[in-house]
Amino acid sequence: MTYLRYRDDIETLEPDEQATIDGIIQGMTQQSEVVEKREQHAVRASHAKSSACVVGTLTIADDLPPELAQGLFAEPGTYEVAIRFAQGPGETLGDRVSTHWPAPVEVVRR
Repeated sequence: MTYLRYRDDIETLEPDEQATIDGIIQGMTQQSEVVEKREQHAVRASHAKSSACVVGTLTIADDLPPELAQGLFAEPGTYEVAIRFAQGPGETLGDRVSTHWPAPVEVVRR
């Protein structure tokens, strides 16, 4: 695999990219409105139900190869993290309902 080091000039915006973004926002808003009416309160547009929450430590090694030492991983260090595992759908499904695996992960830096 060949890695590409990030630079601001790498990304090329498609001519209709803003229309695509607007469509995604509209769809997620509609989904949230439907679920809010059904459940009588607002929920997230995706990953509405947490499956687990954990806290821990993220250690960024000091010997990462250059292609991996980018962004948050550019400098070695240790960070406290809180991680939320969640179902994918934007509604609170029962635990017996199978969604996809692995579950999405959100990492929040403190």
